[in-house]
Order: sequence, then C-alpha cells, then structure tokens
Amino acid sequence: MAPIPIGAISGLILSATTSYLITGRLFHPYQKMTAATWRPESWRHHLFAMLLQSMAGAGIGWVFALDGAPAAGFALFELGLGLWIVLVACILIQALYVNWHAGFVVGLVLDWTVFIAGVLLACTCFSTRLARPSRRRRRVGLATPLGWSPECDDCAAGNHERAAHQDRHSRQRPEGDEVDHLPDHKQRRQIESHHASELQRR
Repeated sequence: MAPIPIGAISGLILSATTSYLITGRLFHPYQKMTAATWRPESWRHHLFAMLLQSMAGAGIGWVFALDGAPAAGFALFELGLGLWIVLVACILIQALYVNWHAGFVVGLVLDWTVFIAGVLLACTCFSTRLARPSRRRRRVGLATPLGWSPECDDCAAGNHERAAHQDRHSRQRPEGDEVDHLPDHKQRRQIESHHASELQRR
C-alpha cells in the first residue's frame, strides 16, 4: 500500500487512541486551570479533530514518500526529527500568545511526538518500498564507460566464440580445398606430384 493512505489510516487510529489518552485524559486537567481559554467541547469537535489528524497523517506519509521511503534507521530518525522540530516550533509560538497552562503544552508536545513517530513507523512497516538506486549503484554507474551495457559483453563473447569456431573450421579443411585456392600453374604441379606418388605406390 502507498504511504499516503497508510499515514491517513494510522493517523486516524492514533488520534482515537494515544491522542485521546494523552491530551484527552492524562493532561486534560491542566485545561481547567485556564478555563476561560477553552470552548465547550462536543462530539462534533472530537470527530473533526480526528479527521484533521488523519489528514496530518496523510501529509506525513506524503513527506515520507518524497524522502524515498527510508527504512528504519538514522534516515528515518532524521525525517522524524525535522517534522518534530517544525511542529514543536508551531506549538510554542501559539503558546506565547494563547493562555495555555505549561502542563497542557507539555502534553500537547508529547501527544504529537508519539503521533509523528507512530505514523512514520507505520509507513515504514506497511508501505511499499519505493524503488530508488543506492549510492553504491550510482557510483558504479558513473564509473562505467559510456554506452556500456551487459548485453554488449554478451555480444562480444558470442563474436569471440564464432571467430574461434571459424578458425578451427578453416584449419580442418581438406587438401583439395587448399589446392583450389592456389594459382593455376601451382595447382598443376600439385596434381602432377600427387599422380606421381600414386604411380609409385602402384
């Protein structure tokens, strides 16, 4: 499956599980300390928030695909770190102007950290790996001569085999074929000497 739908599905699942547990339960009491900041909550707000987080997961999957679908390792960590820095910077900028409690900000950062990590791991595990030549292959490709291909080696090997076969065939020609290629006066001498040897045998 492509990374974008994988990101959307994993984002929806994480929104209903980890985001609910972290922001909706564990750090939710900090919202009461700044009650004037918040609107009344309803199921429509929660549903809309889940859809938005699903879209965020699809966006992460899209960035994952643009980066070449890196495997689990340092490249994937770099991608996740870059996304995390951008998101945390946006959260902290909002916290400068909105009356949020510090505990709620910590929970929000933790929530999105788990969200980014979960979506990237889901994309790595379940998405189809995009075909991208490795650095070693690119270096080998630059080092090869222009116009070279494996088929050229096969053609050259076949030409060498045909040349060797023709050489063996030419060496095994009978003496009569060699006489035919001689000039006329040399052919007569060759034939006369051949008849003389036959008469001596008789």
